[in-house]
Amino acid sequence: MSGNPTMPTNVVPMPTNWPGPMFQPGAQSPSCFSQLASLNACYDSIQMMEQILSKVMVDLITNDPAVIAAIQAELAKAGAGLPITGITNGVAAQPGIVGEYVQLGASFNYTAAVQTQVFTLGVLQPGDWYCDSWVYTGPIDGINYLLTPTPAGFSNSMQGALWPVSTPMATENGIVMGPPAQALISVPTAIVFTVSTNVSATGTAGSGTISFSALRVR
Repeated sequence: MSGNPTMPTNVVPMPTNWPGPMFQPGAQSPSCFSQLASLNACYDSIQMMEQILSKVMVDLITNDPAVIAAIQAELAKAGAGLPITGITNGVAAQPGIVGEYVQLGASFNYTAAVQTQVFTLGVLQPGDWYCDSWVYTGPIDGINYLLTPTPAGFSNSMQGALWPVSTPMATENGIVMGPPAQALISVPTAIVFTVSTNVSATGTAGSGTISFSALRVR
């Protein structure tokens, strides 16, 4: 025989590109179960974040006067008709919150003759306040008191007086009250009262108290 033999036509040629090792795993497409596990983990993280944010917000709203004031200011802008929820557990309103109540006072002695005294009771913080005042004394023959000077933002001097001579107060204890006032103030304001006792100069010596109260309405 000579030359190259010819391949029979019934023989299949050997492949030139062999496949990889048998049973080698290929890239796996995500299953519905793996996706569900990821969603559950994401939901758990979201719930934890919500709990953290909720606690932070409650702490701020409860304890931070600046946050409370900002929320109230925005609610006021939204509409004056918004309801105000009152408390039902007997807890006093915190400083800076609508409903805050302030009471200031001083005790004093007075002579039988005419006497004028000045009392600084304290400082009222900025806000819109409804204010009352009164003086309680022992037997006295004529009394007069008022804010001196009338602070900026007060609607009146809250003057209370009992001028007539030989009134029942000349022989027994009594209370003199001035008119209420609105205090619409933007700066801390000293509450200073001038009190004149036994204005008729025919009374007796004694002691008394002067009181001032304020209720925050805005």
